[in-house]
Formats: sequence, structure tokens, C-alpha cells
Amino acid sequence: MGTFTVRLTTPLTPAEAWRRIWDLDAHTRVIPLTRLRGDGTAGAALGVGGRFVARTGLGRLAVDDVMEVRRFDAPSEGNHHGRAIVEKSGRVVRGRIDARVEPAASGSRVTWTQEIGLAPLPRAADPILERVAAAAYRHVLRRLLKGG
Repeated sequence: MGTFTVRLTTPLTPAEAWRRIWDLDAHTRVIPLTRLRGDGTAGAALGVGGRFVARTGLGRLAVDDVMEVRRFDAPSEGNHHGRAIVEKSGRVVRGRIDARVEPAASGSRVTWTQEIGLAPLPRAADPILERVAAAAYRHVLRRLLKGG
């Protein structure tokens, strides 16, 4: 399994940055050929135990990325730090997301750490998978934080 971390700063408040990175409808809008469905779509709030699936591809050439929320501590008035842990348990895509949002001098900082594995790839491909996934997630997170 490969591991990567994306760190971004934004002028958004921690609460707004959190809202944007966990808006699953926005993920559908900004990730090509991907549609998210399940808890947290259509404006519903995600929470511990929430499940969702990102289906990427066309027709029969699509892959389901099945995810379940294990921790979901959104920033609040008294605590401006947020942390979510999401487990990926699909047949093809496996891994874990550990996403954090915290206050920064001029807004907030987002740290997205992810373990990712694709069932058909050998472990020797992990370094390439890490680089490709990190670039893709950096692009998606930037778009989400800019409002899609």
C-alpha cells in the first residue's frame, strides 16, 4: 500500500474548509468520471458510521471506491480543529484517509494523509501510485477549497 500527504493552506475558516472538503456533491462536480453516492450527498451531513461510494469510470469499465467514516470531528466554535478518518474497503481500492483541518495565521491548513492500494497492482507499483494519487488529490482538494 502506498502512502502520501497533501498539505494546503487556504484563507477559509477551518469550518468552511471542512465543509467544502466533505461536500460529496462537490466531489462529484470536480472529479472527472466520478459520482459519489450514499450518506453525505445532497447536503446531508457525514458522521461516524456513514458510508459512501465513489464510482469512477464509464459503464462496465468503472470501479467502486467503498468508504466508511470511522471518525468525524468537525471544527466547532470551541475547537477549531477537525479530523476525519475514512476506511476504504472496496474490492479494488483499499486504504485509509486521515484528514485534518486546523487554524493557520491567515485562515486554515488542510492535511490529507492517505494510504492507498489498488488490488490489481503489485507492491512494486506503490511509489508510482503514491505520486499519481498525491497529484490527483492535491488538484481535487484545491478545487474543492476554491468552491469547485
